[in-house]
Parts: sequence; C-alpha cells; structure tokens
Amino acid sequence: MSQMYLLESALNNPYRRKHGLNVLFAGPDKAPKTLWEKWQKTPQSGDDVRSIYTKDASCWGFICGFNGLEAFDFDWGWVYRLWRKRFGERAETLTVKTPNRGFRPYFLVKQPITDMTFKESLHCEIKGPGQFTVQEGEVKLASGEIGVYRIELDLEMRRDDKIVEDTVKWLKEINERYRFLQWSCLKQKYFSKKLVDDLPHETRLMLVDLMVCSGFEQDEILNFFEDQPDFKRSITLYQTRYTEKQVHKGLKPPRCETLRNMLHWSKEGCKGCLRKRTAQEKEKEEIDPEIRGEAKRFLEDPALLYRIHNSQGNVQGEDKNKVLLAILNFAKQSFEIEGETAAGKNTIVDSVLSLF
Repeated sequence: MSQMYLLESALNNPYRRKHGLNVLFAGPDKAPKTLWEKWQKTPQSGDDVRSIYTKDASCWGFICGFNGLEAFDFDWGWVYRLWRKRFGERAETLTVKTPNRGFRPYFLVKQPITDMTFKESLHCEIKGPGQFTVQEGEVKLASGEIGVYRIELDLEMRRDDKIVEDTVKWLKEINERYRFLQWSCLKQKYFSKKLVDDLPHETRLMLVDLMVCSGFEQDEILNFFEDQPDFKRSITLYQTRYTEKQVHKGLKPPRCETLRNMLHWSKEGCKGCLRKRTAQEKEKEEIDPEIRGEAKRFLEDPALLYRIHNSQGNVQGEDKNKVLLAILNFAKQSFEIEGETAAGKNTIVDSVLSLF
C-alpha cells in the first residue's frame, strides 16, 4: 500500500466524512504516530489529518468514543459468529476483518463506553472513549508476518443505542456457557491467546465430549472449531455424532485427572481452578438451609464429630443417615481453615464419612 494511498484513504473515507469521525495513523505495531489526547474531544479538519500523517505509517484507524463511535473487537471468530446469529439484522453494520482472523463491527451510539470485562475470557473488547482501532492498512503479526485489514461487511454504520448494553448482557451468558474454557489447564494451554493454535486431535475430542455433555447442539460445536486451520466440517460433524452416541451410552465429561494426564498438567496448577470452585459452590447451594444451620454446630463443637464416630452403631434409619451425611459433607467444606486443629478435624470427618 503506497504512502499517498494511505493518506488519501483516510481523508476520503466516507464514514469519517459523513459522521465527523477522527482518525490517527499508526505503525506496524498499531501504536499511533502522534499524541492524540486532543483528538479525543476536538473535531479534525482535512488539514488536521494531513498534519498528523507520517511517512513511516503503515495503517490508519478511528478514534473510538468520538461522535458516538463504538467498536466491538472479537478476536475469536466463533464468538463473533454467535453474536451475529443472536443479533441478526442489528449486527448488519460496517465490519472489518482483522489479520488474526478476528472481526470488528462498528456502531454509532448515544453514550459510548469502554468495557474490557471479557478481554481475557472471550477475547472480546468493547471499545469506546480512549480507544483506537485500525481500519485499513498493514501491521506486523506475532509470527513476524505482515497482516492486512479488510472490509468484511461494507455497510453503513448502524445507529443502535441499546447494542452495547444488550451485547454485554449476551457476553455474560456466553461466558457462563463456555466456562470450561476458563479451567486452569485449558486456559493456559490453549485459550489465553487471541489466536488459538492448531488443537491436537485428542484435545478436540475432549472438548466435543464436554460440549455434548453440556447440551451443545451440533451447529454450535461446528462453529466453535471452524477457525481451526485444518477445519473440515464433515470430519468434525462425524466426531460430534459419534460422541453423542457415546454420551447416550453413558460417556461422562473427562475427570480432572484425565485432563491432567492428557495435557501434561500438574495438580499444583489446578489450585483455584474455576471448575473446582464451581463444583463446590453448586454443592453448597444444594444443601438445605435447615441442614446448613444444623451443621454450624460442628464448627462450634468439633468434638461432636468424634462422639458421632463412636456412636455410629446407634444411628439408625435411612433418612437419618442421609441428613447426617449432608451435615458432615457441609462440615468438611467448612473446615478450610488454618491452624493445628484443621488437619485433625478433617481426619475425623473423613473417618466418619467412610462409615456411610
């Protein structure tokens, strides 16, 4: 792309001219070539654009937030496609495809905002005030190659004052639905990057297993894998259908131990994992409030566990045992405390639980 073309493209961009948008020029690292705090609030003239142009620029882009410009940065194509399917006609707006196979739709809104809540989990950024997005030109990728920005949807910028609010709400739902991507082993191995590397075959099968067991439909599973460099719809569909049959026969989601072996992940790396926290929270939620209150007695009087242990033979009745088991389980969860008595308490609880 010639230098004169870059300047003329920015000057004559129809969206800049129609909506009074401000622009910046940047280098291969996407860093603006000039200080731009002024241009976040002050309208630019054609002469202003010429004055900030530099010959070593390789791309140009818009200043978000100015005159109501809002951009959604979807680094993962599968998230963008789900979003576009969910919002239908509302998603029909000017959209750029990034060199890393991501997508960036633009909107005009009354009150633009910046929200980075989903930057790490779904690799999606909502860019408003204080943000700059490349619209056209070339940049240097992490691989060292040169990437080019291209127009994906050459449409008018859609005005939608509710799109940010509705998208944030939707992203929260998707983030919850795809929580397994935040498990420590999977996130660190594969899903902490903007561009997900070619997933090993056994990892893909494991992910299909997780998704099928969680009730994902075939189309959504296919969409998830579509960005893989060697994606073949027929093969992925065959693997999905095969896994569905296995799940119907009793196949369960892979246990943590299975994941550690498959991914060569240490147990130490599992500390604080979202999967473990989720299971514990769910178990606590299922405990009846009355039983929860009764269980507090064990915290105040841990010696009571020992007395129950000794008098186990006198505890009779199926219902009574079920109640006692729930109390003991809750008590064990509650013993995550420091101090010399913690180990002793857990030992007693374990010995009592082993009798059931």
